[in-house]
Amino acid sequence: MTEDGDVQFWCAATSDPWTWTPKPYVGVWLAMATLVFFYVRAWRRHRPDRPLSALERRKPWWFGLGVALLWVATDWPVGALGAGYLASLHMLQFMIYTLAAGPLLLLGIPDWFLDRARQQRWWEVVRTLSKPLVAGLLFNAVLLSTHAPVMVDLLRASQVGSFVMDVVWFVAGLIVWLPVINPDSSLRHRSLAVRAVYLFLAVGALPMLPGGFLVFASGPLYRTFELAPPVFDISATADQQLAGLIMKVGNLPIIWPILLVLFVKWSRADQSATPPPPRPAVDVLAGTAPPPGSQGASS
Repeated sequence: MTEDGDVQFWCAATSDPWTWTPKPYVGVWLAMATLVFFYVRAWRRHRPDRPLSALERRKPWWFGLGVALLWVATDWPVGALGAGYLASLHMLQFMIYTLAAGPLLLLGIPDWFLDRARQQRWWEVVRTLSKPLVAGLLFNAVLLSTHAPVMVDLLRASQVGSFVMDVVWFVAGLIVWLPVINPDSSLRHRSLAVRAVYLFLAVGALPMLPGGFLVFASGPLYRTFELAPPVFDISATADQQLAGLIMKVGNLPIIWPILLVLFVKWSRADQSATPPPPRPAVDVLAGTAPPPGSQGASS
């Protein structure tokens, strides 16, 4: 335990009463700075000589927004509140990691960043993780395990454990989107319908089950948040129910617009692939001329 004002490495549960005095977390700053450093270096090394398209010029902004959201979810005050005071903020952190920061970071990676990576043996792991079944199972395994009371109480008790949980969330937030917005376009699933069904099941439907369990539990499940000093004058049970609601419906504002876009694109692609209806037969007796390019009627 550290006193107020001491520099800490990472957000973790504490028995200190909550105050709005900002606390520095050196590990969070270093992690965000490392992401930005390697992205900028890769951009300078691999940027093509040709002029960049409008889409490519927007990618650094997407990546920057993803890092900013990741920082908000990890650093004070959200990170500190979620690590040891409020289960609802703990859940909000997970949603930001996996539904906002993760896809934005992937959208910010240009395809030409990956020229060297595709030649490495470990790229086969990325290829495997980009399969919808693998990505969906891993994401929901992370969701269930990192929200199980025993794991939350164990990991959030120390800075190292809390760091491990955040790293696992970060990786899961990247993996779950690989079948849909993989920076390597060849690894995205070709079927728009499969992408839509995958997102609906893996990110939309399945998380509702543990979310409902948290909402309808008869009492607090997490000792970390049950025994934490009170914040905002909210009980541990009400806080846990709010966490369950966030898990159940917090993904809707993100998932449903994406599903709508995917289904619209799928419908348009299906219409364009449908052959036009056959032209009516030429009425020779009525003297109708055959359509251009068609063969005349044999005598």
